[in-house]
Amino acid sequence: MKETIFEALMVADKEKIHSQIIYWVLNHNNISFSDKVIFLNDFLNLNLSSKIINPNIEVVTEYKSIDILIIIDGNIIAIENKLKSSEHSNQLNKYDEILSNDFSRRTINKYYLTLIDDVKKNGWVAVKYDVLKNSLLKIGFKNDTGDKFILSQYLQTLTNLNGVSDEFLNNLKNFKCVFEDGNKSKHKKMSKSYKSDFGEFSPTQKYISKFNLETILQKAYLINLVKSMKLEYDYKIEETRGNALIEYIIIPELSYNGNNYEIGVQFQKYTIKVNLVNIEYQSSKSC
Repeated sequence: MKETIFEALMVADKEKIHSQIIYWVLNHNNISFSDKVIFLNDFLNLNLSSKIINPNIEVVTEYKSIDILIIIDGNIIAIENKLKSSEHSNQLNKYDEILSNDFSRRTINKYYLTLIDDVKKNGWVAVKYDVLKNSLLKIGFKNDTGDKFILSQYLQTLTNLNGVSDEFLNNLKNFKCVFEDGNKSKHKKMSKSYKSDFGEFSPTQKYISKFNLETILQKAYLINLVKSMKLEYDYKIEETRGNALIEYIIIPELSYNGNNYEIGVQFQKYTIKVNLVNIEYQSSKSC
């Protein structure tokens, strides 16, 4: 695994860095408008044309808490960046309201960027970082500058992140630390006395510990598990205190004494819980 400048500076896991790279590419004068359109079409499965009257792309990061907002030829593209966490539907509902209020007469395309396999939520389409990497490979610079080095370093960073995820899912038995370390501090995980419990860490295990990827990898495992089981129950995959959990919704709505409840069975690490949740209270917490 080749270390990149982003990893050396300890920012490879920072969502804001990944958002700013997309901003940098779409605002860069050394990249043609047509290449930017090709990138967006490939990255987000769009059908934008490079032959428009006003060949301009407007990009804003942190637009009312939405990570990336792109405006091109009357189209609105919203991207939420979720590297180490999965997207919560209540959060997406809040962004939906912002977009509807601010761009009611525009075509709105909504995506969230994720390291792991995920499903479409509330109209937001999941796009993996692996797709971002492959789409960036189509970018060309007009002039030979240091920009190529920056992009090549970023592409290698994405290769490393995706490679770690793939190796974990293909060799679960080698990654007991992922399931044990989700709530531990980086100092604790990297200490010699702690690592001796598992033996010497492999480069991939060190990378996971260094960038605190345990929780999102636990979620990747749970998503794969759900797909393989093909159960008919609705489910939610979330996290508390660094440990991923899966909850199967057994009864989606139960009315009692004027209140509506949701009943589910929750699995997290070594525990099983039966949850009874007041639906109205749960919704109010997300506001």
